[in-house]
Amino acid sequence: MISFFLKPNQIAAFMFAILSAFSLQAHPSYGLVINEAGELIFCDVLNNAGTLWKWSKKNALEKLLTAEHCHFIFQDQQGNIWGTNHEYIERTKSNLNSLWKYTPEGKKEIVIHRTINPDFSGNNFTIDSKGLIYFNWEDQIFVREVDGSPTLFVPDTFERIVSLQMDKNDNLYVVENVLHEGCIFRISPEKEIKLIADHLKEIPPPDPPFRKARFNMLYAAFVGSGGEIFVANSGSRRITKILADGKQTHIYHSEKPYYPVAYCERNGKAYVMEMGFKPGKGNLGSRILQLKNGKAELIVDVEEPQLKRGAAGAMDEGSDFGFLRFLGIFLGIFLGGWGIYFWRKR
Repeated sequence: MISFFLKPNQIAAFMFAILSAFSLQAHPSYGLVINEAGELIFCDVLNNAGTLWKWSKKNALEKLLTAEHCHFIFQDQQGNIWGTNHEYIERTKSNLNSLWKYTPEGKKEIVIHRTINPDFSGNNFTIDSKGLIYFNWEDQIFVREVDGSPTLFVPDTFERIVSLQMDKNDNLYVVENVLHEGCIFRISPEKEIKLIADHLKEIPPPDPPFRKARFNMLYAAFVGSGGEIFVANSGSRRITKILADGKQTHIYHSEKPYYPVAYCERNGKAYVMEMGFKPGKGNLGSRILQLKNGKAELIVDVEEPQLKRGAAGAMDEGSDFGFLRFLGIFLGIFLGGWGIYFWRKR
């Protein structure tokens, strides 16, 4: 038993690190892209300590990278896949973030080596055609070169940025979860900000995945070939399409217990990435569905017995039951450690 070998202060540090790791992994991934070959590539923090997956037209699911705690991926115009890795540092109560690139030839390159916030904060990031990297730190947006220092992109302050996206003309899209009851801003290369959609969230949603409102949120945005915007809404379990005139239509609705986190399309084929949550069981997913002929066909589901799931797959920040169960186990270890420690000191 762990407590037999650790002093009480060491047990406390161990508990804090484990709880922090669970909290980080409870935030699902929402990165999904299609490459030129029509293969789907997506990230998943719940399996293999973080996995970059590829699904081919032969219905084969392949692990490209493992042990990559990555929430979002971006595909540039050359076909490179960009992603991040986060490592929690207990001493400073912060993350070390790195940025990597996975080439079409299957080579991984570290582009920004491990750096602390706010030099680079990689949960939400995107890259323009010149290679400039955009990311948010807390409530503002920064930009940097690979070898440069971050500078403030626009002086405006946001409330809760949940994802960033870039179109082929280097317009930056900011998905904001709180302002205007959920909205999307577009920031031009000339730094002109325009509100292109608001009231994207239902408050409260009729049948949300989680009891706690802050976990029922908007996720990734996708820019279609005609300039239309698609955004995933986990609280309402739907994908919303936004036309150039701001008109909104809901093109897909997830079935319980799943909810959408990302959408993408290419060459007339459209796909949705979903996660799920069941009280008492925890997180489910990731899974991918293809939308065609007004129906959704499940084509990828990583919930397979042969996959080794990370421990955080059994809980979610929206579940008090999972947290209390976990806390109870470690409180038992902690108190047991104290008892053994003082028994030996007698």
